Amino acid sequence: MIKRKYLLIAGLIVALLFATIFLIIFKLSNTAFSDKQKIVFVLSVRLDSVATSLREQGVIRNETSFRIAAALKSIHKVVPGRYLFTSGESNQSILNKLRIGNQTPVSIRLDGVASVDQLPALFGKYLQRDSAYFASTLLQADTIRKLGFTSDNYASFFIADTYSFLWTDDANDILKRMKSIYRNYWSDSNLALAQSLGMSCEEVATIATIVHGETGDHEDAKLVAGLYINRLRAGIPLQADPTVLFAIRANNRQRVLNEDLAIDSPYNTYRYAGLPPGPISLPVAGFMNDVLNYTPSEYLYMCARPGTKGHNFTKSYEEHLRNAKEYRNWLDAQSIRR
Repeated sequence: MIKRKYLLIAGLIVALLFATIFLIIFKLSNTAFSDKQKIVFVLSVRLDSVATSLREQGVIRNETSFRIAAALKSIHKVVPGRYLFTSGESNQSILNKLRIGNQTPVSIRLDGVASVDQLPALFGKYLQRDSAYFASTLLQADTIRKLGFTSDNYASFFIADTYSFLWTDDANDILKRMKSIYRNYWSDSNLALAQSLGMSCEEVATIATIVHGETGDHEDAKLVAGLYINRLRAGIPLQADPTVLFAIRANNRQRVLNEDLAIDSPYNTYRYAGLPPGPISLPVAGFMNDVLNYTPSEYLYMCARPGTKGHNFTKSYEEHLRNAKEYRNWLDAQSIRR
C-alpha cells in the first residue's frame, strides 16, 4: 500500500515535470524584445539557420528551447518572408507562423504613381527583390503585349489603390493580382457604360487620369468628365493642363505658361485634338467611375476657381476668358509663378 502511494506520488511528480517542460518549451513566452511588436525578415528555409538568426536579431530569448520545440514538432524547414512577432509569443506560436508562412503583408500605395516606369523602384523598395528584377518582367515588351496593352496605354492595367503584398511576392504574383483587380473592375456593367460612351477601357482610364489631374473632388470630377466628353464629341482639343504638365514632367506645378504649350508632344492636348496616347498616371477606380457616370451638361470651358479645388464652368468663351483672367490675377496675388 505504501509502495503504491509512493509510486503514485512519483508519477505525479513526473507528470508535473513533463507538464512544466511542455509549458516552458511550447507555451511560455520566449521573446527577447521589449517593444510590443517586432518585424523580422526570414531569409533561409533551414530551421537551424533561422533559430540562430532569430536569437541574434533579438527575437527569441532561449534558442535551445526553440530548437527542442521545433524538433518535437518535426519542423526542419520554414517559409522565408516578412513576419510580425508580438512580445510574449511562445515557441509554438512563432514556429507555427514560420511553418505555414503566415507573413505580415506589406502595404504599397499605387495611387499617385505617374508612370509604370516608376513601379519597379516602388516594388523593389518594399519587397524582397530589387527594382532591376521587377523591371525585367513588368516593363518587358513581351509582358505588355501578352496582357493586351501597348507601351502607351499599359498604365491603364494598374488600377491605383493601396494594396497588400507579401514581401516574397515576385513579378508574376503582382501581375496576377493586378489582372484580377482589372477584370473585377471591368465588369459587364462597366464595360456597357464604356461602350455607351464609345470608349475603350484604356480610353476611359486615360480620360480619368486627366480628370484626376484637374480635381480631387468627385462631384467636380463628374462635371469635368462631362466637359471633356463634350469637347471630344465636338472635335475640340481638350486643352487640359495636366497633360501638358505630364509632357514636360512637371506634375507638381500649379501654372502652365505659354512656353509650356509650345512643346511638341502627343500629350500636349492644346496642340493635338483627341485623347493623348495613354493615361498620364495610374488610373484610380473612383475617377473612372466619374467618367463612366459623368454629369451631362453643355459646358465646353472651365477654369480653376480661385482659392478652391473646384472649377467655374461655362459654355461661353467670353465668360471663360473672364474666369481665366480672374484666376491669373489670383495666382499673381499669391505669387504663384509656376
